[in-house]
Amino acid sequence: MFKKNFFDNNNIKGKNFALFLYFLGYVSLIYGFFNNENSSIGAMHDFNHHAKILNDFATDLSGSFFNFANISKTYHSPFFILLLHILEDFLGSRDLMRFFFLHICLLVPILFYLCLAKRYIQINKNYLIYIPLLVFLSPYYRSTAIWPGSENLSLIFLILSFLYFLNYQESANNKKLLYMTLNILFLALAAYVRPI
Repeated sequence: MFKKNFFDNNNIKGKNFALFLYFLGYVSLIYGFFNNENSSIGAMHDFNHHAKILNDFATDLSGSFFNFANISKTYHSPFFILLLHILEDFLGSRDLMRFFFLHICLLVPILFYLCLAKRYIQINKNYLIYIPLLVFLSPYYRSTAIWPGSENLSLIFLILSFLYFLNYQESANNKKLLYMTLNILFLALAAYVRPI
């Protein structure tokens, strides 16, 4: 299908093709958003449950947050629900919050590529750029991007943790403490956003 030099570093066609595929993945998420795609089946149900808790947060934030275990009946973190509440409050609408969250989830394939490029230096980056495209095919990723779920946000923090671990491995001694601290911080955030 491709000529041998299609993936060469200087090949504009190969880079443009990769960008086109990422754009198609993005457009497919936007299409799924406006058509209420729920390919994992449970994401919409979970979000509707979160919406009830968000309503409680809107009426009594401190009471709802500190009594989260009693009112929520969910395995999601109160930290995640609080983040959704802050986003919804800032943006002024639940639909805008969902749309913004979808765009935050686009960090997953980007950060995944950065980890691959840092870990597999010997492999041509023009090959590696296609691997994160598989994320757009995952029903779970798609559904929890369209119907905000803690899974994607936790995954972003986890990949950031991996990225800082890779930076730690190759850094000079004067930056090791910084990268180790960031690695632990993002790993803790990943665990706290998605405690299970």
